[in-house]
Amino acid sequence: MRIPTCRALTGILLASLLACGDPFATPPCYSGPGCGEDDVKPVGDITAPNPGVTVYGPFWLRVDATDNIGVAGVNYLLMGFPVDKKVDAAPPYEFLVNPAAADGLSSVPGPRFLTVFVHDVAGNVDTLELTVNYQY
Repeated sequence: MRIPTCRALTGILLASLLACGDPFATPPCYSGPGCGEDDVKPVGDITAPNPGVTVYGPFWLRVDATDNIGVAGVNYLLMGFPVDKKVDAAPPYEFLVNPAAADGLSSVPGPRFLTVFVHDVAGNVDTLELTVNYQY
């Protein structure tokens, strides 16, 4: 019998989503597809907002995500900071982003960089990037 291995997940709060060999983990992980044997990463697409758009306050970040086995969750960083520790584990994958929440940038207009992580149940990750222009 092959012993499954789990890959370390990048991002925030995602280590708790996957624990191979633990039937009490969420989601449960045993040997077979979805437990370290799946090498196909999920596919994500940012559907809103459009790249380069100017925002004047909080805005909705919407992501479509698919995977051959199953999407475990989607999360994001704003300017490299985990301002929203939520992991959206079910579609629709969407977050209300406050562009003023980036550490030390609350009153500074300018570009805001978002990094979105789409995780599948085997630990594969698709990384997406988006830049918006913040004005207040």
